[in-house]
Amino acid sequence: MINKEKENYTRKLGEQVSNPASNKKYWTCLKKLLNNSKSSIIPPIIDNGIFVTDIKVKCQLFNTYFQSQCTVLNTSSVLPDFVKKTAKSLNEIKFTQNQITDLIRKLQPNKSHGFDGISARILKLADSAISLPLFTIYKDCIDKGIFPKKWKMANVSPIHKKNEKNIISNYRPISLLPLCGKILEKLIYDNLYTYINENNFISDKQSGYRRGDSTIKQLLTITNEIYKSFDEGKEIRAVFLDISRAFDRVWHSGLVFKPKQIGIEGNAIRIIEDFLKDREQRVAIDGQVSDWAPIAAGVPQGSILGPLLFLVYINDITESVTSDVQIFADDTFIYRIADDKSSNKLNEDLENITKWAWQWKFQFNPTIKKQAVEILFSLKKKKSVHTPLVFNGIPVKVVEETKHLGVILDSKLSFVNHLKEKIAKANQGLGIMIQLRKWVSVKVLETVYKLFVRPHFDYGDVLYHQSDPNKDEIFEFSSKHKILKEVEKVQYNAAKIITGAWQGTSYEKLYTILGWESLNKRRIMRKLSILHETVINKHPRHLFSALKDNFFPENSRLANQLSLRNPICKKSRYPKEFLPSTIRDWNLMCKSVKESNTKSIFKRKMLNLARPKKSPYFGLFSFSHVRYLTMLRVGLSPLNSHKASYNFINVDEFCTVCGCTEDTEHYLLSCSSYRLTRVTMYNAISPILGVNVSTLPKRKLVSILLYGSEDMTFSQNTLILKEVIHFITKSKRLESM
Repeated sequence: MINKEKENYTRKLGEQVSNPASNKKYWTCLKKLLNNSKSSIIPPIIDNGIFVTDIKVKCQLFNTYFQSQCTVLNTSSVLPDFVKKTAKSLNEIKFTQNQITDLIRKLQPNKSHGFDGISARILKLADSAISLPLFTIYKDCIDKGIFPKKWKMANVSPIHKKNEKNIISNYRPISLLPLCGKILEKLIYDNLYTYINENNFISDKQSGYRRGDSTIKQLLTITNEIYKSFDEGKEIRAVFLDISRAFDRVWHSGLVFKPKQIGIEGNAIRIIEDFLKDREQRVAIDGQVSDWAPIAAGVPQGSILGPLLFLVYINDITESVTSDVQIFADDTFIYRIADDKSSNKLNEDLENITKWAWQWKFQFNPTIKKQAVEILFSLKKKKSVHTPLVFNGIPVKVVEETKHLGVILDSKLSFVNHLKEKIAKANQGLGIMIQLRKWVSVKVLETVYKLFVRPHFDYGDVLYHQSDPNKDEIFEFSSKHKILKEVEKVQYNAAKIITGAWQGTSYEKLYTILGWESLNKRRIMRKLSILHETVINKHPRHLFSALKDNFFPENSRLANQLSLRNPICKKSRYPKEFLPSTIRDWNLMCKSVKESNTKSIFKRKMLNLARPKKSPYFGLFSFSHVRYLTMLRVGLSPLNSHKASYNFINVDEFCTVCGCTEDTEHYLLSCSSYRLTRVTMYNAISPILGVNVSTLPKRKLVSILLYGSEDMTFSQNTLILKEVIHFITKSKRLESM
């Protein structure tokens, strides 16, 4: 995903260029990257048919709009009779001065701060000196149940969501709050989260804002259930729901009522009550701000405590349905096996959700323009027909695909349209890289690829990966699946753009030079990392429970090897998918890797197995110089032996001057055509190495000329490669076909 860090990096790319101000095309490329990166730059806003360019007016328009969204839906419902759901309770918010010091030290120096101007850098400079007065203030706040008003005042940044950037409704607000207030929020949050998590007060079916969980892990659970139904010859009916303006319209009375039901009392609930009331916000854009405006409802998006309170607020929605349900924050996915009773059962569930929403002043999919959608997941040629579903008095729209949690899910879970969309976006980034390579180094181009192109494929890659059930090794270089070959080709094209290699160059040779693992290997690594994390932490529980039948008895030999049972699969599709394929790879792995104590250690071991050692270009900057070196490294260049090995038409492998095989060694060390230029190169390189290079074994000398020497420093290797490039340039041999 593209984020602020990537935007800042893009703006700094100019530092890599000699006199970049003169390169208008270069800056055009950077602007394109920023536009594709959800830049904070806001274009003129349309208001009543007029384009507004004045920043101050923009601020006011945004603030008025955001304030209007922070209103409670008037459903005339009142709080139900209070019933405490547990005998347990949390009365106090406990913390120490050392905890405050640790939180200050963990602040990112460049972290955005609130309207008070107190930055993370200032707090970190004060460090332990300020933690004692903050401890005193925080303790007094908790004892009195008062969250300071100044810490509830938010600078709001409009963040573009989708569609036209000129329409205010296509933006969402992110609150930038004072850091001292956020530290207090974090102390309250830690107490609440520990209490809620240890007592399982939030359903395992809720994945949003939970440590160790994510959108992808929930999608893995969902798709695993669908694949299992496919394997059993069944179909699944799934309905996708979305709460309208969920965070902005939370009813504060209800938001206090529900924590009380799970035993949050005393000082703990009083500070939460005060945290929610009397909040204000203003919109800030490019140094200009709007007037302050009061906020009557909702939880601030950007706060630490708000999302946790939201989860408590919507948690009991799972109790109102009999179908399976998975929730990520406000995105709700209800599903059940398609049979004769599924229509009645799903309609009952949808009616119960409508009643729940009315009680707690929410609204799901409010209009025909934003109606709920249903997908019948099936591999059958002739799908079953069912009675239509109704939600909020509006028909549920039956579709073949929909985007859920950022991934396009189609009825067969082929992910073809999802990947076609990602390939198109990634290819736009490649076009920009082609233009940038004239002015930037290999290192910068690699960074652009990893920040702006590859992330399109990283998100959700464990979902769409197709494994070969018959493989006998963990890390296959490439996939046989057609659409995944197209995905791999994007990375291959990026490698060619960066290195200047010819079309037809070996994927593996090119990736080895750059130190890249193939995208296929990358997906396998990420699948294994998720499985390792789930097995070690036994969390998230919804994904861990999918593994419950795959563990061997604790006292068995296979359990001692940390092996897992392979799932029973009836058809050919399921073995290719996440759970069965990752378990097979897991069982092929050595125990020393599987028993890694932490996620970072496991990932490091995985990278050592899958990622080749990089062959750097050291200080070479010019694209043409990098291209020359790449062609010789991968063995595909104008040299006759190289072209002959790739079956070029009417080409033999011999040097037209010497009559010998014209390969890399002959060209660099022997060809009589370049004798004088070679002597100049040897005379320049020998002092750097401290040895007469003509006395070195040929194989070793070729390696030094192409890759540098491990015994030399970065600057020394740069000098060596520059002399080689000088030889190549003078010879002009690699400029001709």
